Amino acid sequence: MKGRPAPHNIMTGLWEPSAADAAKGLPEGFGAVTKLLKPEACGKGSGSVTGQVWRDAWMYAKEEFALTKVPEGTATVDATTSADKADCRGADESAFPGGAWAVIPTYLTKTYKFGSVVRGTKSYKCWGT
Repeated sequence: MKGRPAPHNIMTGLWEPSAADAAKGLPEGFGAVTKLLKPEACGKGSGSVTGQVWRDAWMYAKEEFALTKVPEGTATVDATTSADKADCRGADESAFPGGAWAVIPTYLTKTYKFGSVVRGTKSYKCWGT
């Protein structure tokens, strides 16, 4: 995704906007997913039919899949924070900013597994994983 976070990382809280991103209007939660996947539905576009469709999709998903509360140990807690936004009204229509996200580290190994077969033994090559 060209150095941008995966939607899953946004929704699970693994990615959060930096202070500089937040100052530019980059939202947390589903608003950031909208900014990532459909930036034209942000800012002025948030009032468009496309913007409304994205907001409605999130509201429906939250209700249908009970995404507002999650189990944590023996308790049930709020899954969203007050900073989570259902849309990206405060952001502009530009593409989601790139960064170090989605850069996957490569580890070199002498062998690798393909199914149950170990390959690369005695090849004197390194394989990226």
